[in-house]
Amino acid sequence: MRKRGTWRWDAAGADIDMDNEFEGALRIRGNQAFLDIEAKPNSKKPGLLGFEPWRKRFIVAVRAPPEKGKANKEVCETLSEVLGVKGVSIETGHTSHQKTAVIDLTDGDGERIALILKGYKVAKK
Repeated sequence: MRKRGTWRWDAAGADIDMDNEFEGALRIRGNQAFLDIEAKPNSKKPGLLGFEPWRKRFIVAVRAPPEKGKANKEVCETLSEVLGVKGVSIETGHTSHQKTAVIDLTDGDGERIALILKGYKVAKK
């Protein structure tokens, strides 16, 4: 029997386990966190839109076009603002929509970031 509030339905009607929903998208190693994201450049509504369970990535929408690193810079700024940290950079995927962001952590940031991301739902298409 399911406890109330531990499961919910996504748009396609499939079960999503809330405890394992973001499995693999956030990895914390030492004083760094690695976050798998999908960038959506040229968006009308910028920000962290949610989680894409198929690709296991968080969707980050930015207004900047994907040229000369403008979108990458705005992705880092958006993640910094949403997560409340200063050191965010792109590790892999500089020329791709699918990226891995590196977040520099201080004491307790890892748990706080995980809780912030837990508050984001599955992104709607």
